[in-house]
Amino acid sequence: MKKFIIYLFATFIAISPLFVLTGCSEKNIDKLAYVISIGMEPGEKDKLKIFFEISTPTSSGSDSASSSQGSEKSSSSTVVSVECSSIDSGLNLLNSYLSKPVDLSHCSIIVFSSDLAKKGLHEYIYTFVNNVEIRPSCNVLVCTCSIKDFFDNSSNSLESYSSNYDSLNENLTGYTEIVTISDFFLKTNDTFGEPFAILCGLSSNDISSLDTSTSSGSGGDTEKKEGKPTLKTLGLAVFKQDKLVGFLSPHETLAHLILTNKLENTTIGIPSPFDENSSIDIFLTQKRRTKIKINIIDGKPVIDVDAFLTAKISSISNNNKYLDEKNIELLQKATNDYLEKIFMDYFSTTATKYKSDVAGLGQYAVDKFLTWNDWNDFNWKESYTQSSFNIKIDTNITSSYFLLET
Repeated sequence: MKKFIIYLFATFIAISPLFVLTGCSEKNIDKLAYVISIGMEPGEKDKLKIFFEISTPTSSGSDSASSSQGSEKSSSSTVVSVECSSIDSGLNLLNSYLSKPVDLSHCSIIVFSSDLAKKGLHEYIYTFVNNVEIRPSCNVLVCTCSIKDFFDNSSNSLESYSSNYDSLNENLTGYTEIVTISDFFLKTNDTFGEPFAILCGLSSNDISSLDTSTSSGSGGDTEKKEGKPTLKTLGLAVFKQDKLVGFLSPHETLAHLILTNKLENTTIGIPSPFDENSSIDIFLTQKRRTKIKINIIDGKPVIDVDAFLTAKISSISNNNKYLDEKNIELLQKATNDYLEKIFMDYFSTTATKYKSDVAGLGQYAVDKFLTWNDWNDFNWKESYTQSSFNIKIDTNITSSYFLLET
């Protein structure tokens, strides 16, 4: 028994230094520079210009070196830009500017300019994915304005940037989709479809009609507008492999969300079937999952889509008997026709114009092939461009949602 007690005591003495060493190895958050978001665009003197938005958990302000390299947004927030040949060299330069080590573990947003995205993001996405500090949930955005404009018109407080970003993306009300770096990375290596990213821009830019052939990514006419522009996320950036090829409008993005079963809710204005000079706002939710069936006929995909939605009226005129069964049927038909047109616009844009299946519809066609080699030989990403589409929308407008006549 005495020997056992001596053994326990000796063991405790032996392992006690480990507890001390563990405590000493913890990071002191006051001595780290936290990068909350990263922006990248082509450099003027070098390959890249990288913007780092940095938050420090102290009230002492930014380092003097940081202030000399970037524009200070608040006492605890600084935007620093460096020109470099690669992401790693940019981080090394940033570390040389700051008196605190850089930490990327809290980075929530990586935004690429449209000019850089058109050249290809393969190198940069792989570098970020390979960095153990970058979280897989980090969001990927493509910006139609300059990266400087992006940061100048984003949150003025780094601490609340993530919460402000939630309102920035319109609370996912049918006009954009959250895309993480892990999502983007996996889709670049997927045989079922192509990657896409969140599309953002300034309110003075009409991002619903932008095209990669005309978008300069420079912020162009934003300085001609009166007042401060507002940063918006409306639509999606479409990629072919790792290169940006175009943009989806907000309505085309709505079709994308219904197609991929990611619509939470949205409000759209449809032409009134009762008055050709007015419209009716309809609040839409997805009733059940969209049914997608693909057949291969004469070597070409035939895609059948059945979508099921529930609707209620958000705003209407007061001169119609909306509880009338015939009017309900007219309104449902008008809603279905309008959504079917949006779907056809979406398929025309993705299959014909951009030749990119960002919805990943290949997953519904793969079971038509006996072997994986047969599937690869079919080359879905190219075959998608020859697809034909049959769209059926079933919108149920429940009478209990209608306004009662007064």
